[in-house]
Amino acid sequence: MPWWETIISQALTVNGITNLKNTNIQGTVTHVGNVNQIGDFNLTGNLDVTGEVIISASLIQFEDLQIVGNTIKTTETSSNLELRANGTGEILI
Repeated sequence: MPWWETIISQALTVNGITNLKNTNIQGTVTHVGNVNQIGDFNLTGNLDVTGEVIISASLIQFEDLQIVGNTIKTTETSSNLELRANGTGEILI
């Protein structure tokens, strides 16, 4: 088997800097420590977060909703911004 088709069927510990190109992982990955992501990150499926989410970007875009600093606005011309409470909840401003 050529080195570029190596299959590891047991535990693997890597110390130091490692570059993984075109890597497919089936199963669970447990990562301990910080992650520095450079470039795009594409996710298919759900992302479940336990704890805080801190976003340090100056602009966040969700479809036609944009958050910049302390401003929330729509990005489509003449579209309404709707705030809805669930059940018997109220929107207090």
